[in-house]
Amino acid sequence: MTARLCPRCAAVGVEGHVTGPADSWDVGIGGLGAIIVAAALGRALWLLLRPGEKAPRHIKRAVLDDTTSAAEEGRP
Repeated sequence: MTARLCPRCAAVGVEGHVTGPADSWDVGIGGLGAIIVAAALGRALWLLLRPGEKAPRHIKRAVLDDTTSAAEEGRP
C-alpha cells in the first residue's frame, strides 16, 4: 500500500509532512507527558473504584441514606 501525497510533496519528492522528533528532547518530553497522563488516569480510576470514605458521618451519607428526617437535616 502506498501513501497518497499532495501534489506539492509529490513534485518535490518529500515523503510526507511530519518528519518525526527533531532530537532526544522531543522524545523525552513526549515520554514524560505519557507518564503523567497514565498516572493521572490510574489515580482517577483508583479513586472511582475505591473512594475510601468509610466514616458514618461522611457528607455522602446524607444523600445516600434516606432515613434522616427533614428536621434532622435542618430543613423546616
